Amino acid sequence: MKKIHLVIAFILMGTFAFGQQAISTSIKEALDVLSATDLSEGSPGLAVGIVQNGDIIYEFYGGSADLKKDISIGKDTRFNIASNGKQFTALFTLELIEDQRLKLQDDIRTYLPKLYPTVQHPITIAHLLNHTSGIRDVYDLWGLQGYVWWKKTFDNEAVLQLLERQESLSFVSGTEYMYSNSNYILLTQIIAKVVGQDFATHARQRFAEMGMPNTAFEDNYKDIPKMAEPYFNFDKWFGYKWTTNVHGDGALFTTLVDQLGYEQLVQAQASVIQKAQQTIPNSAFPNYGYGLEFGELYGIPYQFHEGATGAWKASMLRLPSEQLSVVVMTNSGKCWPPTLSRDLAKVILGAKAASQSFLTQPEKVGKAIPVKDLLGIYTNSRGFYFQFVEREDQLFLERFGRSAVELELEEGNIYHQKFDPAFKQVFTYDEQGNLAVSAYYTSHAPYTLKKIKADWSEFDPALVEGEFYSPELDRSYKLEYTGAKNYKIKTKNGKLEGRLLSPDLLYVGSYTAALQRDGKGKVQALSISGDRLRDLVYKRQ
Repeated sequence: MKKIHLVIAFILMGTFAFGQQAISTSIKEALDVLSATDLSEGSPGLAVGIVQNGDIIYEFYGGSADLKKDISIGKDTRFNIASNGKQFTALFTLELIEDQRLKLQDDIRTYLPKLYPTVQHPITIAHLLNHTSGIRDVYDLWGLQGYVWWKKTFDNEAVLQLLERQESLSFVSGTEYMYSNSNYILLTQIIAKVVGQDFATHARQRFAEMGMPNTAFEDNYKDIPKMAEPYFNFDKWFGYKWTTNVHGDGALFTTLVDQLGYEQLVQAQASVIQKAQQTIPNSAFPNYGYGLEFGELYGIPYQFHEGATGAWKASMLRLPSEQLSVVVMTNSGKCWPPTLSRDLAKVILGAKAASQSFLTQPEKVGKAIPVKDLLGIYTNSRGFYFQFVEREDQLFLERFGRSAVELELEEGNIYHQKFDPAFKQVFTYDEQGNLAVSAYYTSHAPYTLKKIKADWSEFDPALVEGEFYSPELDRSYKLEYTGAKNYKIKTKNGKLEGRLLSPDLLYVGSYTAALQRDGKGKVQALSISGDRLRDLVYKRQ
């Protein structure tokens, strides 16, 4: 790590040979307008910074860090940048690998032997780093237990204890990609074993050595100095108490000054830091590396990450070929850093920025399809679904937890939301004659859901009712039919509502439960899946 320390020393002394540059008044004004878009009098705010060619070319501070105390956001304000902290957990892991104290292919059970004793294949450090381990996300597990995790004083040891109860993985490690915060929390436990001190202390020492004195993974929620308090807004601003001590996957509190200093280190190409900007060697999933995602922005390859913990949100992106980094951090529920960071980058890139990289409408219009054929439920492999219903000769879209929206026929096979025409639904048939719907919008790439073919002729709601238990969570679900293919689900901590999408697929909140039946059709088990976990089994009691 001597090379890193040498580069840091040069930067701190101001002797590193970067050319000085300034942005024009018109560009600065454009950046200011974008940065201030979601600010208003008496609101929380944000900190924004841009580094190009090694120079900090733009800084913006706006809004309040603490509404009660009337403290403005400034250079010493510390934001929780949530999952953007993963890049540093990964960096500290990589440093140990470079020092030959860890290996990418080490099985994690070398250090944490109580994990997954019945899993026969390797689960490696590399699998944790790029989310190919198959380990379920601990926040989803807590959610299924009925906990609101940020209201509980959980810590990293509590995470380890819950994961030690897990008997299986979502998939064979290394065969798929599934983002899971558990991976990075486990990395903190492994680092602690190797360095002989707790991870938060080790990280504080490393940040200090990197010239980032106001950056730390906070493991004591009661004592976080100069913190930007988080605020949501539903007619008025309100704060809330965040009481968790879990860190390493997030809970990185930092200032814009420290983060821009780190971006200068990245652009200085310090040896280990530069390696941390690359993908994991020999991985079949190059979309995620050392706490970084990889993609293309405005036609240019880039690295990025987003973070969100309640009202705290952050966005970081780097375009290496342009020596350009953009950092956005906020404590406001109204701000959306991912969009802002990309809009700011576009201003700097100017003519170099290619047009939008995803379609916001179909390339051609298809033949009209009778409305009666469109009705029904459409879903994807992760359980997300649309339901199309007809009311008084009008087509409506229903989504779980949202109000139904009225749709209008635009042309041929294209519909759009009546009060938001940019949200388009395009119905098509695949080669097998199955109906699908593709959704288009200005803020995301199009996605497609397939219509479920369901035979309800022999459906008996009583065969689904009963109590089901998960030893991995030590929790039970009791299902009671309430009519119209809906179920009430009683748990230790409250009640949930479920809806059958088909006789063998139950939708509960943001999860799906595949129903496993015996020869008589009685449900014997529920297999729960979601975005960040799969096939968590509850067996009938």
